[in-house]
Amino acid sequence: MKLGLISYKVINKIFANFKKEEKKIMAFGLEVLLSTLLSLLAFLCFSLLFKVTYSSLIVLFSAGSIKLISGGVHAKTVSKCALIGAIIFSLAGLVVEYLAAIITYNSLIVIIFFVLFISFLCIYLYAPANIHGNIIKDNYKKMKLKKYSFFLVAILISTNLMLLFFSDYQKIIIAILIGILVQMFMLTPIAYYLFNRDYDLGGDCFEKNIS
Repeated sequence: MKLGLISYKVINKIFANFKKEEKKIMAFGLEVLLSTLLSLLAFLCFSLLFKVTYSSLIVLFSAGSIKLISGGVHAKTVSKCALIGAIIFSLAGLVVEYLAAIITYNSLIVIIFFVLFISFLCIYLYAPANIHGNIIKDNYKKMKLKKYSFFLVAILISTNLMLLFFSDYQKIIIAILIGILVQMFMLTPIAYYLFNRDYDLGGDCFEKNIS
């Protein structure tokens, strides 16, 4: 049974005398709450299992902070989105641990500027990324969100450079970079295709038919 249906049945039973529209709003809120708890539980299970909770949390913060502004693809249901997110960020933590053991200081400098270039290119081409049901039509708002996305990535990259030059925080730097790259991928049409979601570019939304 889908989490949305479970949420509606619970709300419908507890608040039987409320109007249908009010129950729908409360059911959606309950679904978001339950999916968040599910995501947190799944995230903790995966990350603790592989002992990468610290790295995974940094990746999550890095990607999530940009996504709040730049948008990006979501799974079709809140619960599925939460579960996929937990798996992705836990696996990203593993990648961080692996890369931290093999990447040299000099290579990391090059990688930081490479990520900066890729990020600015993705933001220029795709941010803010829309999704069916939440299409941004206002060009001024689009440009504002795009500028904020550039600014936030610049802050994260600057933080990485300071950590690199003044301290030895290689694992944190790599985790931030992985988080940025994960979010940049979520802006692209490829990510929307893989999630089987509608993609909008320049205000023209089209439906993908995947057999």
